[in-house]
Amino acid sequence: MIVIKSKIDAEELFKISVMKPVVKPTKPHKHSGYHEIILLSQGAGFHVIDGQKMDVVSPVCFCLSPGLVHCWDFTKIPKGYVIMFREELFYSTDIIQKLLLLPQVIKIKPQDFIFDFAAELLKDYSDNKLTTEILDSSLRFLSAKLLQASQVKFLNHSSKNKILLNYRKQIENSFKITRDVKVYADQLHITPAKLNETCKEILGKTAYDLLKERIFLEAKILLTHTNESVKEIAYELNFTDTSYFVKYFKSQSNLTPKKYRELIH
Repeated sequence: MIVIKSKIDAEELFKISVMKPVVKPTKPHKHSGYHEIILLSQGAGFHVIDGQKMDVVSPVCFCLSPGLVHCWDFTKIPKGYVIMFREELFYSTDIIQKLLLLPQVIKIKPQDFIFDFAAELLKDYSDNKLTTEILDSSLRFLSAKLLQASQVKFLNHSSKNKILLNYRKQIENSFKITRDVKVYADQLHITPAKLNETCKEILGKTAYDLLKERIFLEAKILLTHTNESVKEIAYELNFTDTSYFVKYFKSQSNLTPKKYRELIH
């Protein structure tokens, strides 16, 4: 059973806090319904995100989407900020579209004033001075800075960003049901060719690549954090039979599901 932790109240759309200055390892868990941006000015150790172990080399930023399983194992006390937000906050803006394009880890330059900016944001939040306008402007600036640091390509004012955002939402809702890119394209009222063109231009991947990545990610989560058998996982992910699932998993990782589980544990 994967533990779900919530550090933000159900009615809150935004929250910022300081990173807890502790080195005690955390157990694998996930956050449901909101995104996290973790800015670390100090700290060292490891951050495991969906089975991928990453070195914590500060200053650094980690971007976590809802549902990602992660845990910390610090060897040096961390210092920084944790920014949490729900997508509903940006319903009428393009901020979320930009943030969804960010990689999970972003190297930040030493003495980057993004930490001073986060400190001011925390002060305004604590003093209840964050109006909708200030929050909108602040997160636009933050997303721009992180995009600049990550060197991710973002097409300003482009309808293609909206297509990619909606496609990713569709994948999240339906990846266990269908693997037919045409079905997703039809729901977006575009052709599969247009969907592929959009994904390739922004992320350098095909539409089917993104779909496969999400299925593979879920398979790894279930193998790592549940006791479900390979057969049960294959069924849950809507594979026609277990052997097909095993072949699929091996094509993505060069490991069988059983071997992957053994190595992880």
